[in-house]
Amino acid sequence: YQIDGNFGCCAGIAEMLVQSHAGFIHILPALPLEWKKNGEVKGLCTRGGFEITDLNWTDGKVTLLKIKSKVGGNLRLRTATPLKMADGTSLRLADGDNTNPLMQPYRMPAPIVKDKSKIPATFLPETVLYDIPTEAGQEIVLVCRN
Repeated sequence: YQIDGNFGCCAGIAEMLVQSHAGFIHILPALPLEWKKNGEVKGLCTRGGFEITDLNWTDGKVTLLKIKSKVGGNLRLRTATPLKMADGTSLRLADGDNTNPLMQPYRMPAPIVKDKSKIPATFLPETVLYDIPTEAGQEIVLVCRN
């Protein structure tokens, strides 16, 4: 029994559902095929002072997303599911650098690769990047745009 393994497993599962290290919150970045049909998670905290209070998905697409802003500021959100506000209001596409000082990306140096031919091709789904202004204590409710 190793406690670090237990915590590591939980952190790995959380990272499959929500990531926030690249200057934005990425919803469902690495959802396993076995979990795509239906799912729900609550209470995941992210960089920038945000909390995912409710995230539901069906067939790998976000159906409901509630995010609480604990300190306010710009919420930059990335998802493969086009979203809108629950009241039907459209979201503004992100442009330029994120204005939230708590959501600045880590600038990683370029990797050193000896033989690029051994790197397998990577195919990533298309995503949408939104900017949503928030105030401290505000909860944003988003739904699938379709």
